[in-house]
This record gives sequence, structure tokens and C-alpha cells, in this order.
Amino acid sequence: IVAKQREHEAAELERLRKEVEEKARLEREENIRREAAERARRDAEAKHKAEIEAAARREAEEKARAELAERQRIEAEQRAAREKQEAEARARREKEEAVAAERRRLEEAEAARLAEEQRKAEEEARRAADKEHRRTVNRRVYADLIAQGIPEEFAQKAVLAIAGGKVQDAHIKY
Repeated sequence: IVAKQREHEAAELERLRKEVEEKARLEREENIRREAAERARRDAEAKHKAEIEAAARREAEEKARAELAERQRIEAEQRAAREKQEAEARARREKEEAVAAERRRLEEAEAARLAEEQRKAEEEARRAADKEHRRTVNRRVYADLIAQGIPEEFAQKAVLAIAGGKVQDAHIKY
């Protein structure tokens, strides 16, 4: 009986051992399955997070590119507007300078014309005064010759010949 009981206890122990082994095996498998599921979940979360971060990065890069393009477009527009204003100002300034230069040229031409007219008028007045002076001197010489008893006709011819430079060594001082 003791042997049977021992055999029975041994069988019971064996059964319990197998049961414990089976339970341990099942727990190990469950742990492996749970760890695999957890790893898969973590991998999926990491992949999802990486995808979200990549999408956010792409979106940020796209936004930065769009902002840069917009900034460059605005700068180009401002530069074009500034260059247009500068060109218009330069054209206006050049036109004003050309108008001023033309006005100066016309004023200088008018001043030159007036100066020439003034010179001609002065020359004409000088000639007229000289002619009148010569006439006055010639009349005095003529009157003096007549006063010396020379007939009028000869006195007139003598004054004309001397005044015309036809009588050598005889001069009338004007």
C-alpha cells in the first residue's frame, strides 16, 4: 500500500509537475505573445509617430518653401516697383535737365542775339557819331578855307580830296 501510495503520490507529483510545467509553458507563451503584441503595438505607434512627424516635417518644409517663395515674390515686386520709380524719377530728372538745358541754350542764344544787336547798334551809333564829327570838322575846314579867300567850289573839292586821302602829306585831324 505504501508502495501504491508512493506510486500514486509520485504519479500525482508527476501530474502536478506536468501541470506546473504546462502552466509555466502557457504563461511563457502568453508572455511571448503579449510581448510580441506589445512590441508590435510599440512598433506601430513608433511607425505612426514617425509618419506623423514626417508629415509634419513635410508640411513645415512646404510651408517654409511657400513663405520663402511669397517673401521672394513680394521682394521682387517691391524691387520692381522701386526700380520703376527710380527709372521714372531718372527719366523725369533727365527731361527736366533737358528742358533746363534747352531753356539755357535759348536764353544764351537770345542773350547773344541781343548782345549782337547791341554791338551793331553801338557800332552804328559810333559810325553815325564819327560821320557827324567828320562832317562837322570838314565844314569847319571848308569854312576856314573860304575865310582864307578860296572860292567855295575849290574849297569843297580841296576838303573832299584831303578827306579822301588823295592829297599826299595833307591830313585832316578828326
